Amino acid sequence: MNIRANSAQDIQDQIRSRIQTGQLQPGDYLPSVRELAEQIGVNRNTVAAAYKSLVAMGLVVSKGRLGTQVKSYSPSRSHEGFQSLDKDHVDLAHGNPKRELLPSLAHIDLSSFQSALYGDSIYHNKLLKYARKKIFSDIPQPFAVDFCHGAVDAIERILTAYLVPSDSIAVEQPGFITSICAIENQQFKMQSFTVSSEGIDLKSLQQALLANVQAILITPRAQNPTGYSLSIAQAQQIKHLLSDYPNVLVLVDDHFSLLSAQPYQHIIPASTKHWAVIRSVSKYLSPDLRFAFVCCDAETSERLHRKLNAGSTWVSHILQEIVYRLINHPQFAKNIQVAQTYYQAQHQQLLQYLQQAKIPCAAQYDGLNIWLALPHAEKIAKVLLQRGWMVRAGQDFKVDQEVAGLRISTADMTEAQMQQFCQQLQQIYEVMVHL
Repeated sequence: MNIRANSAQDIQDQIRSRIQTGQLQPGDYLPSVRELAEQIGVNRNTVAAAYKSLVAMGLVVSKGRLGTQVKSYSPSRSHEGFQSLDKDHVDLAHGNPKRELLPSLAHIDLSSFQSALYGDSIYHNKLLKYARKKIFSDIPQPFAVDFCHGAVDAIERILTAYLVPSDSIAVEQPGFITSICAIENQQFKMQSFTVSSEGIDLKSLQQALLANVQAILITPRAQNPTGYSLSIAQAQQIKHLLSDYPNVLVLVDDHFSLLSAQPYQHIIPASTKHWAVIRSVSKYLSPDLRFAFVCCDAETSERLHRKLNAGSTWVSHILQEIVYRLINHPQFAKNIQVAQTYYQAQHQQLLQYLQQAKIPCAAQYDGLNIWLALPHAEKIAKVLLQRGWMVRAGQDFKVDQEVAGLRISTADMTEAQMQQFCQQLQQIYEVMVHL
């Protein structure tokens, strides 16, 4: 490795550059401290200091006597929506809304629509006004409105606008697969806080905040994967806790917004300097639209603009027009109510069969999934797969600790499948708990 440097900072910068450009690949070993010091003619302590900084940044890993290795970021989890399945399996792992409840595009006629050009306003003004009045009517702070290419796109852009790879983010555990993967891919560190049927564990959240995280990502209702939602009391406790950390960036992923059976609980204190509430249209219009509404403080909005300008510049006006027409359709409110009622009925029906089978479960769920916090979940998932049922197990949703549980997507389950699944799960569970 050809490096010319006189200081630890020079060594650090040059190695970091080689990692970013791919000259150093994940898994490659750096020269030993002694070898590199002799090669460039500096003190060993100088090289050691550079390596220590690279470890702290999360770019390399110290392997003791084996040396220092470029960190590998190959994910140990499979992304949402990318699992393969054959016709002999029932897919309860997909996490999708029910296709038949999504609005049709048959009435969308864009023949008279005039596409935007460079220099035109990046916003659909009517959609912007709609977002202010309808989508974010429950946000108490003054805010700006922006559009992004989906919730995870917004999360990723805002995080990278404020943070560098050595920074830490407080993340729910179990957490949303795609958000965790996005954070991993940006090489941020993660500090977990625990989500259970009792809500968010405030002790673990406080521990994460005391670990000097620079940001927190939180889902107030219909949390994926668990389907849990915050109570009023717990939301107030979280808000009070965050008030002691005004410099922590707070990102709220309210992905199920219009469909949720639970009221939105605002956990962002007035003292928080930088924040965003993100509400995508994926669950009620279509995941394929790749569109999310974002409300945030003025500086976060400005930074988000700069991030968009550096890449895709704006969200397609054609896409904005389609979203606007869909949410202004005369049947839109009725369709939302029908979908909300359906998803709640699915949960209630499955809960009855789970309770009859004496499978431990929460009292209520919201969203598209339910979470069963079961011991031996990984083994149970494998046996279920052998019997024709595909579910998501805890490994996919972990941040930094093992997670025991199963996520079951309920949107497409028939009542007959619910009965059969719970019978199979009961048999497997009873065997596993007696091992």
